[in-house]
Amino acid sequence: MRIYLATPIHDKLYPITPRPDPEFENSVKSILGFLRSEGHSVFLALEREEWGAAIMSGDVCTPKDRDEMQGADVVVAMVGNPPSGGVQYELGWATGDDDPEMRKPVVLLLDDSIRDQYSSLVVPGTGALTNASCLYYEDLPEERLADLSNALLAVAPVRCRLLTPS
Repeated sequence: MRIYLATPIHDKLYPITPRPDPEFENSVKSILGFLRSEGHSVFLALEREEWGAAIMSGDVCTPKDRDEMQGADVVVAMVGNPPSGGVQYELGWATGDDDPEMRKPVVLLLDDSIRDQYSSLVVPGTGALTNASCLYYEDLPEERLADLSNALLAVAPVRCRLLTPS
């Protein structure tokens, strides 16, 4: 399955060095490694932009990101805390109804500390527009990696069954 992994970028980079917060970077790399170990092809803008060392301008990266999402089967969105404006923008693409080619199943990865304020609107709203699943986590999502396969199966069962041995 082709996965578009949406993560915060700019609000996770240190202001002095073009590197993400190490805890955040390890978390994203853990998710990325897990998805690839399950046989999925994964696009991650942070990887393309060399983990902050080669950040692209918005007029360059936005069309590229949209093209990558158009080719994806599912979107896994690490929303962030506070929620990333960029990830929310990407969720708009994934749930948009003006272009059926862009509408994708979505797995939301949400920090448990924002459950009350975020899940009351975004989670039901996303599910009303496309197949969606939500995983809450405390601190870092590594503890929920095993649940990620189940969430992918729930939102895109036919595609997942083709890649996941039964």
